[in-house]
Amino acid sequence: MSESKATRNRQAQAILIENTGFLIMLCGYYEPRGLKCWAKEGHSKCAQCTRRGRKCDGKGISILEADRFAAEKRRLEREEEVAENELLELQ
Repeated sequence: MSESKATRNRQAQAILIENTGFLIMLCGYYEPRGLKCWAKEGHSKCAQCTRRGRKCDGKGISILEADRFAAEKRRLEREEEVAENELLELQ
């Protein structure tokens, strides 16, 4: 049985997303399966969801951005701790 035109279009879009997109936080469906989620600006679904015609619940934030946010949060928490210690010393 040959693939439908819609299936071929989804496959082509998925390849484009994987080749020109960026890694994002994993979709709920694919995370337990160990698959990677690739996204591309202008596409509402990750490559895996596009390929399979599934609804995508992946976060449109790249892994790199998530790492940056986490590092910034840790930095701010350290600054807050230092400030709290300085306040305690002044009391």
